[in-house]
Amino acid sequence: MPDQPINFSAYQRQVLNDLALDAWYLQPLSRDKGSAAEQHMIADIVDAIHHTLHIKTPACPAAAAKPAKAPDAAMISQQRKTQAQRLVEDPVVLSTQGNFLPPTDTTFQLPYAPVGDDWQAVTQAVNACESPVISTVRNADIVWVTDFPSAFALEQGELLDKAEKTLLSNILQSIGFSDEQCYVTALLKQPTRYRRDPDEQMLQIHLPILLAELALLAPKRILLSGRITTQVMLSTKAPLSQLMHTDYTLLVAGKSLSVRCLPSLHYYLALPSQKAQLWQWLKTLQAA
Repeated sequence: MPDQPINFSAYQRQVLNDLALDAWYLQPLSRDKGSAAEQHMIADIVDAIHHTLHIKTPACPAAAAKPAKAPDAAMISQQRKTQAQRLVEDPVVLSTQGNFLPPTDTTFQLPYAPVGDDWQAVTQAVNACESPVISTVRNADIVWVTDFPSAFALEQGELLDKAEKTLLSNILQSIGFSDEQCYVTALLKQPTRYRRDPDEQMLQIHLPILLAELALLAPKRILLSGRITTQVMLSTKAPLSQLMHTDYTLLVAGKSLSVRCLPSLHYYLALPSQKAQLWQWLKTLQAA
């Protein structure tokens, strides 16, 4: 097997990102491994994949394994029976619910009320979460909304890790803003297990907090960073590639707020070649 990363095209990488799937490489990506908590989270994700796909982890290293014998007819028959039994016990269900088309109306309003009308109410609601982190910026021209903070960032008392903060700072400078003018928040104030999409119960807790933040700040522009945040806020399952070039307007607490969306910061950090696409997108933002 060649010592090179799998050569996905830009289109294939975008499709994988829209499906919330990371591209798997033969070589490790350029980012560091992170903390023990982050490595533990990655191990949990791998375990979940193994469980879902019924992958058995070998008890000994692969190098020491003996050559496998060619399966006979009886073994093949038994394997098919076992697979059929697994489908009965743990069936794969494909959901057809949800809107997979881009919104026809670019003005939208979420069916939730803000958690309060002052920062004290917002702070109390955030502190009730498992890992409370809230920005200290109170006079922001731009709000950056990510999906949820990583476990590593939360260990540092931040919503973004060092690499993400550096990239965000460069993005802000390119569109004429400083770090002090940006309020960073998250759709979900804590990470979901296995990075799953939030269910309705989670949204009922976290969306009112976000709406209160937006209503209090009334920024010039809101940037939704990540597939989950974008699809939840726009109430659509449409791929991010079909949404990121449209201007939207969010109505909250009687205010009309300008909204644009783009892939997550860790997407561009994992795939540096896609930063050219990011800079082209920023040019359209400057012209808007």
